[in-house]
Amino acid sequence: MQRTFSIDGIVLKVNRISEIHKGLILFTREHGLFSCIAHGAYKTKGKLRALTEIFSYIKAYIYHDPVRDSYKLNDAETIELFSSFRKSVEKYYAVNLFAEVILKSFGGGEGIGDLYDLFLETLECVEAGAQKEVAYIIIQFGLRFLYIAGSEHLGNDCRMCNRSIGETENRYYRRAAHGFVCAHCLHDDSLFIPPGIMKYLKKTNSLSMREALKITLQEQTTKNAQTLVYLMVQDMIEKELVSLSGMPG
Repeated sequence: MQRTFSIDGIVLKVNRISEIHKGLILFTREHGLFSCIAHGAYKTKGKLRALTEIFSYIKAYIYHDPVRDSYKLNDAETIELFSSFRKSVEKYYAVNLFAEVILKSFGGGEGIGDLYDLFLETLECVEAGAQKEVAYIIIQFGLRFLYIAGSEHLGNDCRMCNRSIGETENRYYRRAAHGFVCAHCLHDDSLFIPPGIMKYLKKTNSLSMREALKITLQEQTTKNAQTLVYLMVQDMIEKELVSLSGMPG
């Protein structure tokens, strides 16, 4: 790798190093999760302070120190700051959830490029969308993340008895089985999934995100679909999502 280079990336995480330096984790297409230090970024009048805010989309100019094998952010240019995230509690918690999924899945593994494109498209939808669309954006991000991660999340076979569950049948999501079970294999810890939710997920899964967001559900059905996606994503990455505990609603 060259000593100096530039990369486009989205700031996923920041942490303070000493009094004025800022540690960054960028999500990039070329390098996945990329760590660097922005020296002096916590200075009141420092240029890098605003450019390295969480969820900023920037072109980062990097210096690689081969002796320490460390990376320094020398400069940055704004591509998009996504300002609406800081004006809406719902949007802010949603993008924090997306970031946590990416961080805990190590950038999507082999699907880095696809996940990077998905995250950028998702941020653009959150930025341009109304507050009422946030729930649907969360569902669609989760649905597409599962596909990128290789999950067979919309299969019809019961995970317990292998019987094919019909399209008009009720099914249940059971975390212990890592998937759907039929009514005959129902357990107390299972989440009820009516046929309408599966129909919605399968239909929107084949659409672009922007097209999928045009399809709506009843309020309670939307909440149930969100809960299902949360469970499936957590089971896929094998980690609980801390962001869920603070999300509105």
